[in-house]
Amino acid sequence: MLGELSTINCSQPNLNEDLLEIAEEQSSGMRDYAKFLAGRVIEIEEPETISESLLTSYKLYTIRSRASGAVEFDTVVRRRFSDFEFLQNQLLLQYGGCILPVLPEKNFWACLNLEGSEYVKLRVKRLTKYLTTLMANSSIRTSKELKLFLFVDSNDFAEHKGEFEEKVRVEDRVYSFLQSAV
Repeated sequence: MLGELSTINCSQPNLNEDLLEIAEEQSSGMRDYAKFLAGRVIEIEEPETISESLLTSYKLYTIRSRASGAVEFDTVVRRRFSDFEFLQNQLLLQYGGCILPVLPEKNFWACLNLEGSEYVKLRVKRLTKYLTTLMANSSIRTSKELKLFLFVDSNDFAEHKGEFEEKVRVEDRVYSFLQSAV
């Protein structure tokens, strides 16, 4: 009987070994992904001004990234300043204990498209430094939030942003309801 049990056990895959193998494959993939992200060069072009109405407009920043040492940029996304703010808020929620770089301040005159070209150049420089600093942090560099920001096209990013904002609105309504019931 004992021999029979050991035969059955020997023919069944060892679950722990299988899990270790899967974990090793995943960590290897994460190491490869971490290498892919490490040392990436980030460039932001001067933004394009998009007019929403006669009085309001916004800047659309083209963000390019490439592997260190590569000549060609392999990713290009376009983001508004509000997308940078969204990223910052997401990172604060996820990594509240980490010291995050400061996002450049929002300029009131920017929404009226009255800021000067020196201001725009300074903001591009600061936004580039902001992203480069985020990429230098090994934990944040591999975060879902930063990956979405740097590598997902504008429509998919806007959808993700909208889904999160809707979730927050629902949570706020539930919280308000619970507060009013007390």
